[in-house]
Amino acid sequence: MGRNAAHWNLHSLRSFVAVCEVRSFTAAALVRGASQPGISQHIRHMEEGLGTKLFIRESGGISPTPYATALYPEVVDLLRLLDRSADEMGLFRSGVGGKVNIGMLPALARAVGGPALLEFSRANPNASVRIIESLTRLPQMIRSGDIDCAIVSRVLDERDDPAGLVIEDLFHAPECLISGGAGGEGVSVASLPSSVKLAWVHRNGRRYDDVRDCLRLNGVEVVAEIEVSSAQACLSLVTGSGWSLVMNCIGLNVQGDARSIQVAPLTKPELAQPISLVTMPGTALGEAGREFVNTVCRLIEHQLNEWRRRFNTMN
Repeated sequence: MGRNAAHWNLHSLRSFVAVCEVRSFTAAALVRGASQPGISQHIRHMEEGLGTKLFIRESGGISPTPYATALYPEVVDLLRLLDRSADEMGLFRSGVGGKVNIGMLPALARAVGGPALLEFSRANPNASVRIIESLTRLPQMIRSGDIDCAIVSRVLDERDDPAGLVIEDLFHAPECLISGGAGGEGVSVASLPSSVKLAWVHRNGRRYDDVRDCLRLNGVEVVAEIEVSSAQACLSLVTGSGWSLVMNCIGLNVQGDARSIQVAPLTKPELAQPISLVTMPGTALGEAGREFVNTVCRLIEHQLNEWRRRFNTMN
């Protein structure tokens, strides 16, 4: 485009394109919402920079010179590229900024962590989120500053050492007996076999006793047990064998997991685990942290509502 092209501005380029298309300085001024002298000045500056004429005045109007005719498609492509880049860069002006390190239990991270990251990143491209999974070390990681907060889906017990932390209950998710079999809507515990082999992701005293009592009251005998410290491994065990698993429904993906497992909410009495936000006292989450927690909560609520709908239609 010439050695002085860098001195042109976007107004000059857009004026040049308008004049090429309408073949009139006056009409180009109307298209651009500018004055006719302003359009003429833009074209004159371009001609001075290029050292050549761009338009020839004729009795019927003006015509582009061969140089202008060759230059026109290049300028159009350049303006389109700049407009597209401006639109894409404009995305980075939206949302909140900052960084957040958030802890989650593996089952919760598996079910909602990925979707939450995608939704949050699209709305907040200037923010950075890191999810750290752990079964037992989240409280210690909050105290050490390795993570800003944690979202957990079970009652913290003595092994978690929650003393001195702020625990805010967000939701209560039904505990469910998960078994292999055709998926679909929820099923009742009464419709399942009267004996189960039970796999545990994490077995602690209070929850362990509550689950076994509920199963016994519903006529289900636990004939074998195993503890596997991995939600993914437990689910694989359940879908590929005769073992069952007890976990809250938020740790399950409604669209994916429901196709290959049976999910029976534990009722009579109803068992539910709190979904809680754990933070250090006196430490406020930044904008990115608050917004990401809100994103996770929206997805958890959606999961809960869908599972409750399925439970309402169970056999």
